[in-house]
Amino acid sequence: MQRYSGLFLKEGAEGVEVGSLSDGRTFVFKVSDGASRAHAAIVIACLNKLGLSTQPDSSPIYGGDTVVGAIQATF
Repeated sequence: MQRYSGLFLKEGAEGVEVGSLSDGRTFVFKVSDGASRAHAAIVIACLNKLGLSTQPDSSPIYGGDTVVGAIQATF
């Protein structure tokens, strides 16, 4: 929200997230298992889809100190 003026993000219960831009573009998603692990990757992918330049839409998964995989949102 600090990077984009007019962006509002709100995390809800049970894995729900809503994001809205001041021009009315909005996204909402729910992670079915309620975990927040995938939220960052999904939010970044949604922002990329809405035309906002962000970082790559994946989040690393660590095994100890080593990256062993990644979570990536697909549409």
